Amino acid sequence: MEKKKVLSLLIALFTVGISSAQTVGPYFDPLKGAGVARIAVESDGNSYDKDDWGATAFSMGLIWAFGMQNRFVFYNYSNNFALTNATAEKEMDTSAIGGAHRFHLDPTVVISCRKNTEGAIANWVREGNKSTKENPLIVIEAGPMEMAYRGLMAMDPTKRQFVYLISHSGWNDNFSGTNSTHKWSDLQAIRPAANFIHISDQNAKLGTGTNWSALNAATDTTLKWLYSRQTKIDGDVSDAGMMWFLFTGNQNGTNTDVVNKLKNPVAPLPAIGVTGISPLNSERSNKWLRAKNIGSSFQIQIPESGANSNLILTDLMGQERKINSTNSQSGWTTIEKSGLTAGVYFVSLQEKPGSSQFMGKVILNP
Repeated sequence: MEKKKVLSLLIALFTVGISSAQTVGPYFDPLKGAGVARIAVESDGNSYDKDDWGATAFSMGLIWAFGMQNRFVFYNYSNNFALTNATAEKEMDTSAIGGAHRFHLDPTVVISCRKNTEGAIANWVREGNKSTKENPLIVIEAGPMEMAYRGLMAMDPTKRQFVYLISHSGWNDNFSGTNSTHKWSDLQAIRPAANFIHISDQNAKLGTGTNWSALNAATDTTLKWLYSRQTKIDGDVSDAGMMWFLFTGNQNGTNTDVVNKLKNPVAPLPAIGVTGISPLNSERSNKWLRAKNIGSSFQIQIPESGANSNLILTDLMGQERKINSTNSQSGWTTIEKSGLTAGVYFVSLQEKPGSSQFMGKVILNP
């Protein structure tokens, strides 16, 4: 049987309430340009579930290894609202924020649900409301379902039909406690409905006892860092198996499969395009930046003028990529794409030497 037909059959078997199974995950085929799927993750790890400390780092590593950085749209972590402890929250900060920087993912959308519940819900609303048949949102559920319930309820109900949730764990599906009362079945009962995929428990191949010594033996310091994140729980990175499934259609990925991919990453896919940008944690929080694509260049609209202002573009590694003088004028500023690669850039406005004000971010096409 052809690979494409096998993948479609897998989705038909593991999907509940999906009317067009062929449009999910790799079957939606972002690798071959059949469409643009955006990728999000939700994880806990903030209580006694130490496996998430490794799984979060590995999931981010796989996004990078498959060249999907520009499809990644958010990572809500520490989403257990019933159980938590300070040590576990700190470990998840290390894996999530550290992973974002190491694997070139946008750190501004990597949010602790315990520390910033509103920001985590805002991730859902922003990305959920963008969703269409041609541009679905796929959310990997690697923790209790409470945050997903709140996110689905907060977003535009008419857009839920273009949101796909993936789970593998009965524990996550059925967890319930104080401030965390909604389960996988409660998500499925929401109307209008989202789409649900439940694959086999990934502990079978990527659970406790999995040998990751090949990563520790690598010369690449990032791979060694991955190894260090899973040592807390004796090899268990099982939730990362959902990311492997998303990109390959294989529910039985092994440590050998994952290591080989991490050692042989592919080039990033093109960004989705120039998007609107808005301020985060900014004194200009009541202002909006806008961006538009005009072929070989793009434009950013400055919401207000400032004395001796300079528009600064930096990449995810913090390196300055472009400076344009705004001449203290508000309005549209044109920036040539020449010399800029596809990816996420941060926009700031320098109003005096040594001081800059963060304004937002923009995703660029090649």
